[in-house]
Amino acid sequence: MDKKISVAIPTYNQAQYLYTSVLSAYQQTLKPFEIIVYNDCSTDNTSEVLQKMRSEIKGLKVVHQEKNRGISINKEACLRACSGDYILLLDSDDKLSPNYCETLVNLLEMHPEAGYAHGNVQEIDENEKKTKIRSLYRKEEYLSPDKDLKRQIQGMKVAANIIIYKKEALERINYFNCKANFAEDWYMLCELAAVGYGNAFSSKILSSYRVWSDAGKIRQKRKLEEIYGVTLVYNEVLKPAFIKRGWSLKPIEKAITKRAINYSDCLAVNYFSKEEKKKLHQALLQLSNTTYARFIFKIRTNKLNRILVLKEKLVMNSKNVIKSFIKLLKNK
Repeated sequence: MDKKISVAIPTYNQAQYLYTSVLSAYQQTLKPFEIIVYNDCSTDNTSEVLQKMRSEIKGLKVVHQEKNRGISINKEACLRACSGDYILLLDSDDKLSPNYCETLVNLLEMHPEAGYAHGNVQEIDENEKKTKIRSLYRKEEYLSPDKDLKRQIQGMKVAANIIIYKKEALERINYFNCKANFAEDWYMLCELAAVGYGNAFSSKILSSYRVWSDAGKIRQKRKLEEIYGVTLVYNEVLKPAFIKRGWSLKPIEKAITKRAINYSDCLAVNYFSKEEKKKLHQALLQLSNTTYARFIFKIRTNKLNRILVLKEKLVMNSKNVIKSFIKLLKNK
């Protein structure tokens, strides 16, 4: 195969994992011809780590942003800098199995209608300990854009955002158009389906995705960004795509209401201030303003929330029992 592979690695303050991430890209059985790291003005020793790696790894290109640009802008700049026919987007705390590129590029060659390819992943913690396998309940090696759009209304349908794209597909949608620093990858995948690209999938575990413990509740505190980003995906990409195809919007509205209700638990926790909860409530209403959603939002702020929490725990326990049973049947 004569097509070239680029690896894009945007980074911010992840010096302790950066070397492992870059090395996993460099040691592929199907070698990338360039690895590009965009350092978003990190305040740790990222610059020193990159300086050392540049002398060790052939094809490593480094760009230091002059000021912190944020996740979406830095990620898009890194992708746009890549010149390969295939562009692999890798977060700087994640890592690839040696056969990642070979497996997924072969899939993309087999399915020219696909705009990107992805696989199952091994979840790890900050200490490299394996925690669980993230696997999709998907049998299709290739999924058409229309089927993908219908699935995407429930959320981003990849095991993790470690994905290899066709450059031509990214150019077709003009890379990132999401104005939020959350759900930007989901936004892009929905856009690719909306313009007619399917996607290819391997059930093999091809990468490791790092999930940090969140003692400082950083992820929860980004809830406002998350709600904003998800709202953009539905309103700017999925709804217009459904309307263009003449499809009913009822499945989308149902999915939005369900997601808004799931998010509404943020209105009942004590690590958000009164003013923060007010902003979250407004954002949730922007996401879903149905009568049922407003009713749940109101419950979240009074004593009846205890009953709602109990119900949610019972539902979650039931789902876990079903998942365990399905897993047991598969292993027989």
